Amino acid sequence: TRVICHPDKMEVVKPQVAECVAGYAAYAQSLPTTIDIMAPGTNKAAGLHVLQKSLGLSMAECCAIGDSENDLEMLQSVRVACAMGNAVKKTKAVSHFVMPKNTDQPAGVVCLIRSLTAALKATKVEVESTAKEKLRVACFSMGSWGTGVARQVGQSLLHLKRFEEALPVWVPAMETVTAINETGFDERHLPGLRLPRNVHATVDPVDAAKD
Repeated sequence: TRVICHPDKMEVVKPQVAECVAGYAAYAQSLPTTIDIMAPGTNKAAGLHVLQKSLGLSMAECCAIGDSENDLEMLQSVRVACAMGNAVKKTKAVSHFVMPKNTDQPAGVVCLIRSLTAALKATKVEVESTAKEKLRVACFSMGSWGTGVARQVGQSLLHLKRFEEALPVWVPAMETVTAINETGFDERHLPGLRLPRNVHATVDPVDAAKD
């Protein structure tokens, strides 16, 4: 079922839809003019999970791209989340990367597919010694600047084979550590911006720096 309205009326209509379907159905805005109403628990992440199961893949082996609020659950469930350049703010906030718009040449989806293909080819031909010890990075962060650095470094480590993927981050406040590890966000210092999945916070500096 879909509810369609003028874009200028969406901020008024959406709360009304939420109130009407509360406890009975799920809803998500899919277009500037459209709200989708679905069975409880129905979203793109659930559909992707069915596909992954049939292919024998895990969420950690998947990448997704989206532009609307109905993509949020899917983007938050995969290893690498990408937003279109024309995506809404909420979608960009939970994504690791922002691609070109769908009106650009080449468009965001095309750029993503080309990047993934190039990465797979590079991995296939790259010869690395399995015995070669990987380098390890730790981040000692405080405040907005520190969390921002941890976000950028964490994203980079996901693509650098010479380094261990995990990024331990020392944070002095336990409440911030808990928020980062349980939600993937540091709303106090970097509101609305998701941290990479490889970031793990700790209040123990020795733990963060250990080999």
